[in-house]
Amino acid sequence: MHGLIHQRLKSYVVDKTDETSWRTILEHSGIDPQLYLPVSHYPDEEVRRILETLAELSGHDVSAIERDFGRTLAPALLQTFRAHWREEWTLLELLEHTNDIAKALRAKHPANDPPAVSCRRTDDGHTVIYRSQRGYPAMAHGVLEGLAREFDESVTIRRMDTETVDGETRCTFHLEGLED
Repeated sequence: MHGLIHQRLKSYVVDKTDETSWRTILEHSGIDPQLYLPVSHYPDEEVRRILETLAELSGHDVSAIERDFGRTLAPALLQTFRAHWREEWTLLELLEHTNDIAKALRAKHPANDPPAVSCRRTDDGHTVIYRSQRGYPAMAHGVLEGLAREFDESVTIRRMDTETVDGETRCTFHLEGLED
């Protein structure tokens, strides 16, 4: 997984708690402390273990933590991949171009494996489909909410369904109130 995710997850935990709690979570997760570099890649399993340990130690649901983390991850994703989107784009335009951005990232570095995201207009809003071998539909929900906040959009985002097919998580979100 892209090091940005690991780096932001550490910041998320430290911001919500403190550095000592981060070390405790790593210890309980069986992960050796290290410096996460945003341009490096780290094992996907570390993120899952950290989130599960955080949920266990805090008494919160892992999906709620994933979603909250996703909200805080969105600004970092926008900043890190700034060269791949245009300042004048709306949130809808960003969502419509997400797969093009993902293709460019994969072409640049084969270890990059961002989720596939598609967006289409419906009669009562927009539908976003998230697909990933990694899972994390709650994190995707939070990222969408965080992006809406970054674009100052007053939008309601509901997760409609989630299924796993051939090891790939597919999740549909309905967005109401998104301006065209």
